[in-house]
Amino acid sequence: MPIELNLGTPSASSGHPRVLLLGRTDRPMVFVCSPFARCVQENVQNARRYSRFAYICGYMPITPHLMYPRYLDDKHFKERQDGMEMGLRLLDLCEELWVFGDHYSSGMQREISHALGKHMTIRFFDRDCKEFKKRDGLNKQAEGNI
Repeated sequence: MPIELNLGTPSASSGHPRVLLLGRTDRPMVFVCSPFARCVQENVQNARRYSRFAYICGYMPITPHLMYPRYLDDKHFKERQDGMEMGLRLLDLCEELWVFGDHYSSGMQREISHALGKHMTIRFFDRDCKEFKKRDGLNKQAEGNI
């Protein structure tokens, strides 16, 4: 049975998937969106750094591109597609999408589009974790230029 903590929304009674799944609300889940494929070693280091940044800020980072490549082959089309689909399901459990860097890969663009379609809050950070833009999820109209 989930433990309901009275820390504001979302609550277990709100039916938010994150609360129902995890049964706790002390660390809001954020989805870390950053490049992976080109320079894999450097991008993995960056994704770890971005995830740690989210953790230090009091959030629970969800970073699929640090998990799925351990057992899925990104160069195999079906496995890449499966990884992307599983990642989008995890994104649905998050309260915000945090986008890092100055280059948005095709996978990142797909995650951003998915979050826009769900009216999620999207926060944009540079490579040094400095926030430079925020799109509030309460705004039901997608901004023209991300």
